[in-house]
Amino acid sequence: MAEKQWAGTTWGGGKMHLWLIRLLRLTDVRLIYAFASAFVVPVCLCIRAEGRRAIYHYFRERLGYTPLKAAWKTYINHCMFGQAVVDKFAMYAGKRFNIDIEGYDHFQKLAKQRDSFVQLSSHVGNYEIAGYTLKAEDKPFNALVFSGEKASVMDNRNRMFADKNIRMIAVKSDMSHLFDINRALQDGETVSMPADRIWGSQKFVEMEFLGRKAHFPMGPFSVATMRARQVLAVNVMKTSAKSYKIYVAPLHYDNQAPRREQIRQLARSYADELERVVRLHPTQWYNYYDFWKPSPPLIPPAGGKATGRRACSGIDPNAQEASPTGGGLVGAPTEAYLRTIDIHELLPQQEPFVMVGSMTHFDRARTVTETTIGNGNMFVENGHMSPSGLIENIAQTCAARIGYVNKYILKKGIQIGFIGAIRNMEIKALPAVGETIQTTIDVVEEVFGMTLVHATVGCDTQTLVTAEMKIAVKSPQAPLSSQAPLSSPLGGKSQLAESLSPQGESEGAFLSPQGESEGALIKDEPCN
Repeated sequence: MAEKQWAGTTWGGGKMHLWLIRLLRLTDVRLIYAFASAFVVPVCLCIRAEGRRAIYHYFRERLGYTPLKAAWKTYINHCMFGQAVVDKFAMYAGKRFNIDIEGYDHFQKLAKQRDSFVQLSSHVGNYEIAGYTLKAEDKPFNALVFSGEKASVMDNRNRMFADKNIRMIAVKSDMSHLFDINRALQDGETVSMPADRIWGSQKFVEMEFLGRKAHFPMGPFSVATMRARQVLAVNVMKTSAKSYKIYVAPLHYDNQAPRREQIRQLARSYADELERVVRLHPTQWYNYYDFWKPSPPLIPPAGGKATGRRACSGIDPNAQEASPTGGGLVGAPTEAYLRTIDIHELLPQQEPFVMVGSMTHFDRARTVTETTIGNGNMFVENGHMSPSGLIENIAQTCAARIGYVNKYILKKGIQIGFIGAIRNMEIKALPAVGETIQTTIDVVEEVFGMTLVHATVGCDTQTLVTAEMKIAVKSPQAPLSSQAPLSSPLGGKSQLAESLSPQGESEGAFLSPQGESEGALIKDEPCN
């Protein structure tokens, strides 16, 4: 699938939206449908040639319609899309539609369970209608939405969803919304996201869809399989002027299979259900770009090799972990083997700027380092490691992970990392000189050259620090980024650590005495 070519926002401005809502309070929606079909749709067909061609080719090539039928259905498709937009504003105006639900028992079953689950949608029909119908009183519902949507639309959504236990997670260009998704899944909540368009990350799964290979974004399937969550496909299709039908279908995959195969199985199940619904309602396909435009695959078929460019993240999705002896690629390394590795081989930093001692655990999802706080450490203040030192320790644990992958899996040189952001950092206590800390980073997601991690620093059984961090990796040929580097190859404190100010006002400075910036909270207490 090609990257989406749609701007992602509802057409029109706030005043027009307000006028439409007021009009719909007094007018039958069918009158608005007729006006749009007669005067608005023809204009859109003339000025939006790319979208018109994409839909025409969808009917001709994917569904096999004759040229005349495909042209007529292209017009009907645009009319149906206009009706979907009008219906959204009709809901804001207080109107209601008749709803029929197929497979509601699947939703009710998962809503009653303690565990979280994932709900995948598509750009067909009118998915927003589901938000007013499918709801669980005791399980919060988190919907992933485009952050660039018009303020008037977002305000109305917030108003409509206020008493329905629904929250919206805005898609952000820095991919930090993945932290919110991860937190919702950890807390046993429902997460809903579209799974038919590639956003941000360019990783995809190639699947047969309507008779031709198409690319579906890896992210939604990766999120669900990472936590072995159950998944539903939900599509809401218009059946008459005032009626909709919601199709709820469970999606299946083997959570005991290798991770890559889990993703492929889930994507296959999603594509099959989407094709079923589209064939039932062919005029409600709303991807106005070349959905089947080819591009090099990033996930090859099982047992094969990638034929296109490699994934943008720090780890090749097809690489295996190093063996316990470092001689092959057969399994996760043992702690004893990891402790024999000189940490300096994995880091761009050199003494006296190395803030981690040794690696004790590595797998695709988690890395752990162990560090004893020395009295000569440049970040020691008043007998304790400073907050700046703890940040550097977390960042260098991320760097050690990337270094291990490059050296022992990808057989590449060391890359320089940059701290892109720190969120929700809480420092409960500071470790003292002579104490040994364990730093654990759990990978939330790796997307578009960035790694998002949840970090925990502990001392014995006490948790000292929790934080979320985004790390970007600089390619060897790329120019230095303006983001804060972990440390330069020649050493030196990170720009992030240097920029920590009492007010926490700079881009990298998230630590203030009040802990008000980016959710950071410091409780300046010694570990002991």
